[in-house]
Amino acid sequence: MNHPTQEEQQLTNDERFAMVDQRFIDMQEQMDRRFAGVHDSISENTELTKAADERSRRIETNTQALVEIFNRAGQSATFFARMARLLRSAAIYLGPFLTVGGILWALAHGKWPTLD
Repeated sequence: MNHPTQEEQQLTNDERFAMVDQRFIDMQEQMDRRFAGVHDSISENTELTKAADERSRRIETNTQALVEIFNRAGQSATFFARMARLLRSAAIYLGPFLTVGGILWALAHGKWPTLD
C-alpha cells in the first residue's frame, strides 16, 4: 500500500473548515434526530399517563361507590341486629304475661280441660 505523498495529505484551510463544518452539521442532525425521538417518547408517555390517570379516576369512583354500598349494608345489618335485640327483649319480658293472659282467656271462653 502506497502512502499518500506529503502534498496529497495537506489540506487547505478552507477544506479543513469545510470538513469541520460538515462534521458539526452531521452531529447537529444526529442530535436533532435523537432529541426528536426523546420528544416523541415523552409525548407518548404523557398520553399513556393521561389514559392511566383517567382509568385510575374511574377505578377510584367505582371503589368509592363500593365502599359506600358496604357502609350502607353495615348500617342495615346494625339496624336489624338492634331490632332483633329489641324484639328478643320484648319477647322475654312480655312472653310470660301473654302466656298467662292466653291461658286465662282460654279458660274463660272455652271448655275446661277434661281427663278423658
